Amino acid sequence: MSLDNTRLKGLAFAAALLCAGGAAVSALAAGSGGGELHAAPPGRSELHTWKPPQYRANGLSGAQTLATLTHRFGALARARGASDTLPQYAAETVGADFALPFGANPALSRRVLVRSGTVMYVVPGRGFVCLVTQAGVGSCVSAADAVAGKFFVLEQGQGVPRGDTRLYGFVPNGVRTVSLSTVHGPTVHVQVRDNAWLLETHRLPASIRWNNLGRSIVIRIPRASVQM
Repeated sequence: MSLDNTRLKGLAFAAALLCAGGAAVSALAAGSGGGELHAAPPGRSELHTWKPPQYRANGLSGAQTLATLTHRFGALARARGASDTLPQYAAETVGADFALPFGANPALSRRVLVRSGTVMYVVPGRGFVCLVTQAGVGSCVSAADAVAGKFFVLEQGQGVPRGDTRLYGFVPNGVRTVSLSTVHGPTVHVQVRDNAWLLETHRLPASIRWNNLGRSIVIRIPRASVQM
């Protein structure tokens, strides 16, 4: 897999922007600096518009990153089993595109979701965490963004029905439902499983919302990021 074959959309990438067989993929992280969100008081909402975060090497080891993530993500705290091993295309993506810049370690991978023909894996790195599907499509953001719940992937192209958009992400413990608001359409709700969620829509996505510990996070999706 090579970034030379990537078809970029009108959205700057957060940490890595990859594609598999013509699928366009964007990793989204809210906020302007890639740092942690400041928690709003209980009952208040936090509204963010996606902006390209600025990432810097933080010197964290893979073990330190995993230790940080296991406190917030139950999927990474459980023992690793045979089903957590990355399949061929996912392993190729991690090895070719995620290992060097983000320290993604396949030995730490966990399978977190099987839905609508998509199998999703989370792979911790050195200060980063990556999501990758069995087809080898995915991306990475900083561990801080993941802990803050600011990590989801928007995918269009091969493997996604024509005119549809596939969105999936990784959220902290306690988040049970993720909601997608669409332009001129209904709000779609999806259940979180092992900290992961996935949905597909044929409408123009407008924003993602999730609630945890009395606060609401809303991330607006710029129209320029979606091809309809």
